[in-house]
Parts: sequence; structure tokens; C-alpha cells
Amino acid sequence: MSGKLKNRYIFISASFPSKEQGVEYLQDFVPMLTMDAVSAISREIFQAGGKIVNGGHPTILPFMYSIGEEFKSKRKKDFPLISVYQTEYFRDKQTISSKKLSKNKIGEFIWIPESDNPPQEEKAKREDALAIMRNAMYEHKDIVAGIFIAGMKGIKDEFDLFQKSYPEKPFYVIGSC
Repeated sequence: MSGKLKNRYIFISASFPSKEQGVEYLQDFVPMLTMDAVSAISREIFQAGGKIVNGGHPTILPFMYSIGEEFKSKRKKDFPLISVYQTEYFRDKQTISSKKLSKNKIGEFIWIPESDNPPQEEKAKREDALAIMRNAMYEHKDIVAGIFIAGMKGIKDEFDLFQKSYPEKPFYVIGSC
């Protein structure tokens, strides 16, 4: 195993778009290609000694978790491999993969408090929680690059915030932002 990324973090933003996000995000979307990209990139990052920071989208986290499991014996005590930022708004929405990620020490959840005065409407409350999470992710130390896979509003928001937060860091777009 190479150590080119030893204890450095790559930010990955990826998800499977939904109809609720808008049909324009579904037009060229191929789920298998996104799954393959997330898996291959995660594998290469872990192989190079790196770690991942992300927001733990429930369609993507299972792939990262699965690849992380492959490295359990190779990386020994170099865990967690994945730092997942979430606001308390999402705590009761954790998937089985999310729970396994923490339990098996492949990843860690960094729980961010919700807004002191969240909006009342559910959709606005969710958007507020996502904005808080995104801002907290970009305070993570040791991020050396960003990778953005597929495309939808949240990926675009994270891409824009990455460029603003880390104007000197390289980024790679796979799909559309």
C-alpha cells in the first residue's frame, strides 16, 4: 500500500438524483456508473493511505463502507477511513450501512447541532440542516482535493462551496456540476 495520501482527506460529493430534485438531473444519469466511480475512487484513496470526508448520502455511503471493509486488514489501526458529517436532523434517518460504518469503525459520524431557530416547514428545515452540514464539512482539516460525482442541486452546492472554501485545492468533476 502506497502512502501518497497518508492521513490526508479527499472530499467526495456524490449521490443518486431523485425526481424531487428535478428531471434535468435524471436525463443522463446512469446509477451503475456512479456506483462504479464511487467504489473505484474510494478504493484508490484508501490504497494510497488517504481518507474520505463526505455528507453520507444514503445512496452512496454503502459503497464507501463496502470498500472500507476491504481495507480493514490492510490499514490495521488507521481508522476511521471515512468522516461523515451530518446534522442532528438526520440522526434518526440513519441507514443500516450508516450504523455499520460506525459500529465496525470504518467511519465516524461528526454530528452537527441543528439551527437554534430552524424553519417550521419540513422541506425548509431539511435544506437548513443540509446547509449547516455543508458548512461544517469544509472546516475539516487536511482536505487536499475534492471529487464531485454525478450531478444534482446538492452536488452543485457542494462544488460551489468547495471552490469558495479551497480556491487553491484541485477538484475533479465526474458527471456534471
